[in-house]
Amino acid sequence: MWGGSNGGGDAYYADGARWNLKTNTWKPIAKAPTELAGRVGASAVATGVDVIVWGGQTISGSPATRNTGARYVAVRDEWVSMAVSPLKPRHSHAAAWTGSKMIVWGGHSGVASDMLADGAIYDPGTDAWSTLPAAPIDGRSAPAATWTGEEFIVFGGTIGEITGARDGAAFNPTTGLWRKIEPYSGPIRDLPGVTVGPKSVFVFGGFTLSGSLELQNDGAW
Repeated sequence: MWGGSNGGGDAYYADGARWNLKTNTWKPIAKAPTELAGRVGASAVATGVDVIVWGGQTISGSPATRNTGARYVAVRDEWVSMAVSPLKPRHSHAAAWTGSKMIVWGGHSGVASDMLADGAIYDPGTDAWSTLPAAPIDGRSAPAATWTGEEFIVFGGTIGEITGARDGAAFNPTTGLWRKIEPYSGPIRDLPGVTVGPKSVFVFGGFTLSGSLELQNDGAW
């Protein structure tokens, strides 16, 4: 685990730690590089070799969003810098690991209700980025995301300041094409009302984002 804030908005952390399941003990990890300033809303994906942390929002700047990141290599307890992304800085975006590359999409630019609808693929083997084609859905922040083995799926999230989304899309890196996902027919709701598994999207609980903010106890998959 790495980063986060104190909840008061006056301290964003750039440190982290590792937890060992077998010994039930914690150990601090190496200090992050300068370009990975303390932040919230960053994505983190585990590759099986390292953890890639990217994007997020820092405590300074206007806007304070970032498009920088770094890879933490656990076996060496060290950080490796990443090439700067061609994407606009953002936080609360979707991210997933395909088995060889990281895909990121969407998020919030940090300016008013500027929800983003673009994305890119990062290849740690070459330290290179490539942009995604335009998605068939509106930009949004905090969508649920997963990799199915064939497709990168994004679903739900927030489109406006308090307007939720009930739709999603899937991107196939082999064909380079997006396809829309059938919208959920129930009440629009905020996370954690939407989650994803390896092969399915699950909608359950959460609270509605239209009309009165009411907790929900229904769902679908």
